[in-house]
Amino acid sequence: MTVMIGIGSADLWGTWKTDEKLEDEIRVQALVGIDSKGCASAILESDLSLVWPSIALEIRSAVSGALDTAAENIGIFCTQNHASPFLDGTAENFADRSLVTERFVEAAVRARDTALPAEYAYVETADNTYRPVCRRKEINGLGAVTFVCGYELRGDGSVCVAELLKQALHGLAAGDVKVRRSQYDLAEAREFKDRAAACSIDAFISEPMILDGITDTRIQGLFFRSLEGEPIGSLSRWAAHPVCATGGGGKMSGDYPVYVRRRLAESFGGEPIHCAGPCGNQAPPVSDKSVELARRIGRDVADALLKELSTTDWSPVQALSSATASFELPLRADIPLNESRCREAYEEALKELQHARDRGEELPRLKQLSDRIEVLGFWTRGLMQSCTGLGFSDLKKRSVSHPLFALRINDTVIAGLPGEPFGTYSIKLREICNEVNLITSEQCNGYLGYIPGDRDFPLGSYEAAASLFNVGIEECLIRAAEQLVRLT
Repeated sequence: MTVMIGIGSADLWGTWKTDEKLEDEIRVQALVGIDSKGCASAILESDLSLVWPSIALEIRSAVSGALDTAAENIGIFCTQNHASPFLDGTAENFADRSLVTERFVEAAVRARDTALPAEYAYVETADNTYRPVCRRKEINGLGAVTFVCGYELRGDGSVCVAELLKQALHGLAAGDVKVRRSQYDLAEAREFKDRAAACSIDAFISEPMILDGITDTRIQGLFFRSLEGEPIGSLSRWAAHPVCATGGGGKMSGDYPVYVRRRLAESFGGEPIHCAGPCGNQAPPVSDKSVELARRIGRDVADALLKELSTTDWSPVQALSSATASFELPLRADIPLNESRCREAYEEALKELQHARDRGEELPRLKQLSDRIEVLGFWTRGLMQSCTGLGFSDLKKRSVSHPLFALRINDTVIAGLPGEPFGTYSIKLREICNEVNLITSEQCNGYLGYIPGDRDFPLGSYEAAASLFNVGIEECLIRAAEQLVRLT
């Protein structure tokens, strides 16, 4: 028996109740490979976000039963879509988890039942109009500040955040505990008595304040067709948050991944899958959100791949294997280990920030305090548990065990990382595993929050505050992912 590849999909719309309308599509796609011994391996990618690890593994178990294969041969992924519901354990009355699981199974079975002996082409490029930006801006003496949208897009292709930074720093001086992208009333901020902090803002602004952090700009794709040349489908990958189409309006959307898939289906054919590369700190260059922007970005990403495909050679799919390995990932140690003590620390930090403003302390000190408040706030307000399913009892264990997954097709490996790692994880892993075409994808087998690089934690800001981890996670996760790639 030769290696076979099949791709199938199922609609996730209708698995939750909502009064909102659907703008385009929210689906789950499955790529199933069957090796020469008849053993199936699968990647399932959904237009969802924040699926708890416990729920992802429940889905994985159901899919493994339907495919009659070991659960370790299956990876569950999400595109990190912000315009669809979060599938977490607190949403029992919002999403029908059993129905969601049925749709995952449906997609996998369709992929298996349509699998054919195949040949494939691997393509990659960084040549696209809408390159992702590192949404964290490092400011000397202040740390990092995160801006998720509202950028000023300049004619030379650069992305400016000077005005956003002014707003954020005025907000900090005015008493806001979050230093990131928000709209502030600057006139009101200037009325605050802490004029010393407000007047020092210009010292941290050096026009034009360009977002210039390192990003993973690579677009990657796998294209499959039957040995007779009929298209089976494709798997594309780009590392940028799907946040183009969000913003209300009473509609839900699959965001730009939908339009990547549609373009590839129109131009190449078959069933397309789109994976999110690690993008915890990467965003599309979004000034104003809209579905039209999602459409333009999606088409641009797809067209960049199609251009490369036109000059790429095809090879028979002759080898297929998968691997799962669980690794202990160290949790942060700077959180009080029960809710009451954490709440006390949170209230004390709030008071200290107020006192610092009253004393006229400068912005770096205010920023440091605001970062600490945000760290504690994720736990006192239950946000970390609602996002990941992990709470104070898990912190006491000092680490969390999580199964990573990888699928090898010939000399290409798709490696799944948990949560939202920063884009530098992809760059470093490709350097280490340079003997294969390495495609990294995030939110593998469940959501574990943001995973910054080690140097990013001391800089503070949103992603560092919203992380389960701390310095040391980078080496641990890189080493784990490298071992997994070697296992395939």
